[in-house]
Amino acid sequence: MKNHDFINDNIGKDVFITGRGDLGMDRELRRLVSRKSKLKIVKLTRGGMAYLTDGVKCYSVPPRNVREYSEIEIIKEG
Repeated sequence: MKNHDFINDNIGKDVFITGRGDLGMDRELRRLVSRKSKLKIVKLTRGGMAYLTDGVKCYSVPPRNVREYSEIEIIKEG
């Protein structure tokens, strides 16, 4: 499954973002990455970015940085 398909198929689901690439350079996003904050997918933007929300603010991130929140349990166990 391609990243864009994953975003479109999981709109409204809980996800977290990873720090791959330059995403960790943004101070606000670095906080979300380090805490593995739970976010919801809102949509895939025209520019191909994943549009996410934490209920208060919205963030645009590359789809390759978005992972299902259920993967956190796998990471903790492994």
